[in-house]
Amino acid sequence: PTRISQMAKISFDMEAYSYAEGIKAVRLMFEAAKTTLELQSSEVSEQIAEYEKHLENGGDAIGEWEDGYRLWDQNDVYRLQLMAYEEALIELRIATVISLYHLWERHIPNPSGNQRTHQQLVLDAQARSIKLHSDFKALHYAANYFKHGSEHWLTKLNSEFYARFPKPAKETTEWSAAFRKLHLSDNDVEWFIEIAVFSEREILKSLN
Repeated sequence: PTRISQMAKISFDMEAYSYAEGIKAVRLMFEAAKTTLELQSSEVSEQIAEYEKHLENGGDAIGEWEDGYRLWDQNDVYRLQLMAYEEALIELRIATVISLYHLWERHIPNPSGNQRTHQQLVLDAQARSIKLHSDFKALHYAANYFKHGSEHWLTKLNSEFYARFPKPAKETTEWSAAFRKLHLSDNDVEWFIEIAVFSEREILKSLN
């Protein structure tokens, strides 16, 4: 007699799916916004070169002067535009790191239904065999520093992840240094994304 095979029973984990897609969306957001800001900066740099050439060829300066003193000129405008794009890129990196940690928080099953500390989140993850990257603490520390500004988290990041985030020998004089002492590179952001990706779990599971 012909044996009819039983269909496999599959479990779909919506939280796992949302997390995986969320990480993809955050990465896409970061790359798209970064590319746009870099293009805008390049355009301004080209405009600066064209303006300098205009002046070298005897063209009139663009700006405003009063009693022989310069109030502003076109180079001031360009400089402020470049600073604005650089600051936007700094904020983009920070927002990306915070978003990654919040995604991770939300995707950890919450059997108690209560608000949880980071340690409780880790315990709940371990109880469900959800992987944690060996450097996951770095994402936790960085996100908390950027959210709350407490140097407690920065000190932990500098001491436990010194190779990547050494404490600077002296403070910088950039705008952001007035209220932040951690400056991320694009490579740092990619590293944090990989840390978050490591926690992805199976979306489909066979129940047979």
